[in-house]
Amino acid sequence: MKDLIDTYKSSALVQEEIEMNDNNIDRYRNDLIDLRRKQIELTKELEALKKNQLISSRQEQSINYFKNQNIVVYPMRELLELDSSAKASDEQLFDTIKYTLFVNKKIFNAPNDLYHVSLPNIIPDKSLTHLPEQRIKVKAGLTDDLYAFAVKALCWTRTFFEEEKPNIDRGKLIDQRGVRGPQEEKRLILNEKMVQVYREDVEKELDQTNDRINQFEKKVKQLNQQNMTLFNRRESLKHAEAFLTKENERELRKERQRKLVAERKDLLDQKYDLEAELDQARTDRAKWQQELNTYQMYYETYLLYEQEQDKIEEVQRLDEEIKQLQSNRQKLTKQLTEIDEALEDETQKRRRLNRSIEDIDDRIQSQAREIDQIERQIQDRTEERFTNEEVFSKTKQDLDRLESSASYELEDEEPKLTRSQAEEMRERGKATYELALSIRDIDEAAPENYQKMKEEYDTSANEVKKSKILLDQYRERMEHFKEDLENTISMRILGVNQKFVHYMSLFSFEGNIEWDYLVDRHGQTRYRLYIKARKEGHRGKLEDVSEKARGGKVGRGVSGGEESLSSLLFALALLQTIESSPGYIVLDEFDSALDESRKDKVFELYEQELKRKMIILTPKSHEEEYLHRFSKAYVVYHDPSVPKSKIFKVKRQVT
Repeated sequence: MKDLIDTYKSSALVQEEIEMNDNNIDRYRNDLIDLRRKQIELTKELEALKKNQLISSRQEQSINYFKNQNIVVYPMRELLELDSSAKASDEQLFDTIKYTLFVNKKIFNAPNDLYHVSLPNIIPDKSLTHLPEQRIKVKAGLTDDLYAFAVKALCWTRTFFEEEKPNIDRGKLIDQRGVRGPQEEKRLILNEKMVQVYREDVEKELDQTNDRINQFEKKVKQLNQQNMTLFNRRESLKHAEAFLTKENERELRKERQRKLVAERKDLLDQKYDLEAELDQARTDRAKWQQELNTYQMYYETYLLYEQEQDKIEEVQRLDEEIKQLQSNRQKLTKQLTEIDEALEDETQKRRRLNRSIEDIDDRIQSQAREIDQIERQIQDRTEERFTNEEVFSKTKQDLDRLESSASYELEDEEPKLTRSQAEEMRERGKATYELALSIRDIDEAAPENYQKMKEEYDTSANEVKKSKILLDQYRERMEHFKEDLENTISMRILGVNQKFVHYMSLFSFEGNIEWDYLVDRHGQTRYRLYIKARKEGHRGKLEDVSEKARGGKVGRGVSGGEESLSSLLFALALLQTIESSPGYIVLDEFDSALDESRKDKVFELYEQELKRKMIILTPKSHEEEYLHRFSKAYVVYHDPSVPKSKIFKVKRQVT
């Protein structure tokens, strides 16, 4: 007891140390609360990074708002990303618009002040996939539907870097009313490499936070244990101090303390033994319970297997038969493909031989024409030689007559002229000479009239030259208009094709829309549209279902009903992309060639996508089940004996 007092001095000092430890425990616990809050935030941030869902709270609010209205919405980072050459600082350029949401609907209400952009209202002027100066591009790995939306989003982003306002200048959004800063807190969401680095930093910071939490928990535990020890020492010191003040009670308390310590030690030993036995019993009980559950499950499985043994054997046998049939089908499909390829090769060879034969016939005919032409040239040259001899004789006579009548001597030097030029000059001189001989009264104002006529001729020539320049300008403008038209057609066809491919996939078909143009011999440009389809799983080429309208034949592997389905889905895709929105649509016997299994699905797809009134003209008014598909039904009845037609409404029978 004296050693205890010498070590701890007094119970008051021990109490001060306990209070100091309590203050440290409170401080550590407050730090633990902050660290656990930070741990929760970092864990939530890390989960979002692992799931690649970097959205702000206001973006999440908007997404939930549109989701409740069955409207699809895309954050900008799902459509666009920075290219591989971008740095972390390059993303600051998009801080004012990178939390923009692109809504797949023309008209809607925005739930907050973030940018909400209507995708149907964005009409790209050209196909754009990359902005090199801003280092932003269409995100890689998108589906066909998302790719078309990403092109629109990139075209919308490009408008902020043009001269007209609003535009972005050094990370600030500037319009006529003011300047706007970042939409949300600064985070890297468009650069995948920087996002990966940020994720590693978050993981590292989370590990550090967990380590600090463990350290603080250990310190709190140590301080609590230390306080328990100090509390016992404090009580012992109080007893010792009281004992020392009472000499008569000192020995009695000392003896009592020894007994209590011994009893306490025995009780603690018994407690530890009982706790160890209890833990072992609990462990054994859990192990036995787990084994019991396992054996019970085995027993139930065994009973079920005995009941279903025949069915299991039948299923196994059917699986083997299915595998064998699939193997045979693959072999037959491969053989059919090889036969088709061989047939296609033979067909191409036959076509090449036919073309070679036609080329040889053309060359033979061309050589025969050349021989005929050479023979005619020989005959023409022979006749021309006789004619030239006669002309030379006549010309010699005319020349002698002119020399005798001329008042001056002709030049001895002959000009260097071709034969045709000489003949033309001779005829012109002869005509001039004969005209001069016949003229009696010569107009003295002839030079002035000639000068005026020359000026008028020069003026007309200048006007013709200007007209040619204007004509060249008009041709150049027509070329630009042609390029713009082709770009517009390509963008329109791209949008229609995206929807057409999606609609065809709903019916287990592959589809594609292409276009081309040609110039006929009259110089007129004719545009053609090709609608192609193929069943999923077929290895042949896509068949042009539009050939039926031109050649009266359906492509190989496509039936009349499948051609009708392709035409209906193309019409639906086209109606979805045109700018006008009619109040109703009239369809004339559009389901007459469809299979019964596809009619309901086509009805539902038209109703779901168009969301407007449809008027169906059909001869199936006698089918009661068919009429139940419509909200209203009218029948036109024709009486040939009158003749007169009547219209009456079909009433639904209430059951």
